[in-house]
Amino acid sequence: REILKKYIKEDGGALELLGKNGELPDVKAAAQASDSFCCADLRRVVSDAKMLAAWDRSSDAKILDGAAYLEKAAEGVRRMQDEVHSNARNLYG
Repeated sequence: REILKKYIKEDGGALELLGKNGELPDVKAAAQASDSFCCADLRRVVSDAKMLAAWDRSSDAKILDGAAYLEKAAEGVRRMQDEVHSNARNLYG
């Protein structure tokens, strides 16, 4: 949780898009969804969440809260990891 919070704080755009009134979003669900992620993966979660939030704001999509974007991004990174591992097993046995 603390690493996710740190990465959000360090990125002004992420804090603006994911937080409310300068407050950090709740990272509990994203932290649970990203259990065993390395620091680079967690940074990717924050970056992806920021991009999802920016995309929704630029379109007519429903705007979610920051916690929902973080959880959605964590699930996306997890799916990507699972796909890479599956492909590696298929290639190398």
